[in-house]
Amino acid sequence: MELYLCLTVPAKSGTIYVGDLRGDAARRNGSIDPPAQCRYLRYPDVGSVAFSVETGSTYRPAHGVAAYLAARVQPGGKADNVATLTVTGVKAGDTVSFGALVLTAGTKEDAATNTFKDTATAGSDDASAASLAAVLNDATVLPILLIALGVTRAMVAANKNVVTITTDPPVKVTPITASDPAHVVVGALAPPAVIPAADAYDQAALAIEAYLQAAHAMTVADVNAAIATALPGADFATQGVLAELLSILAGRAFRLDEGTRLFDTTTKAWLGGPSVGTFTRPLQSSTYWIFPAHPGPTTKLTTPPSEEGPVRRTFPGSFSDSSILKGHLSRLTGGIVLPGHRKDQGRVAVVYDQDGNVVA
Repeated sequence: MELYLCLTVPAKSGTIYVGDLRGDAARRNGSIDPPAQCRYLRYPDVGSVAFSVETGSTYRPAHGVAAYLAARVQPGGKADNVATLTVTGVKAGDTVSFGALVLTAGTKEDAATNTFKDTATAGSDDASAASLAAVLNDATVLPILLIALGVTRAMVAANKNVVTITTDPPVKVTPITASDPAHVVVGALAPPAVIPAADAYDQAALAIEAYLQAAHAMTVADVNAAIATALPGADFATQGVLAELLSILAGRAFRLDEGTRLFDTTTKAWLGGPSVGTFTRPLQSSTYWIFPAHPGPTTKLTTPPSEEGPVRRTFPGSFSDSSILKGHLSRLTGGIVLPGHRKDQGRVAVVYDQDGNVVA
């Protein structure tokens, strides 16, 4: 378990020192004791993300909370899933399969035999789509559709020649297939692809900053509530890691490089995930002659990836408890003169546990 020490207001000097988390670092036993934890607290980098809605790529490097949200939060990821079936010249004998449930086009509409009208019988593609929707909505077929798709609810509607199936997130991936893809074009059951507004991630980061300044809890539910207005339907838990977000609020650095693709503008698919963005600088290597004045063997030096910014890990224990109860952290989380405001007093720090609950 770790603790995350976060400033709730920017310090005029840039940092605030907490010196009583570890009494004497020189005396610790490196094999059993945690690292020395006395540290400087700094206000988190809220950051901003400038990306092109046309290309889906970032204009310039991005940092901080906004960059992390862009890399880890899918817009609309918690919204209802949608599948589409576009009917174009369906012929008798064509089938549409929803896992084990198979519907067949024919010369009549009959839910008992899972049959819907083909285009010729119905008179148009629109009428054939309406027939398909009517069979799927039948009281005897709809429960089978729910089981086949692995969902608890589904709404089927026809608009012109397109049948739309809207469901809650499925518990399993069920392929929807057509025997002739040219006659029924299937759009797989998935959350709707949405490219957010250009400033959506900035606004979401500012909402999280507001929670931090109020020393509000920062659980997954709280993060989702904070970003709900800017990124409706988004679910932080899909790709985000709460411990990583908390570490950024505690001063850790996160970076998105210039030209990072966040969206596929053709399909509107979100391209973020754990491999997008980084907390570390890349490997650096160099080669030099052992004997500079004469030809000879070379030595290659490789530097392992290092953190973008220094962050010390803080662990619960007697020192942190003492600091929270009657030491430096008790004053920072209780009330001191606010930096830059001589007449104002208040909390300047908040301590979170790894679940985002407020410890102090």
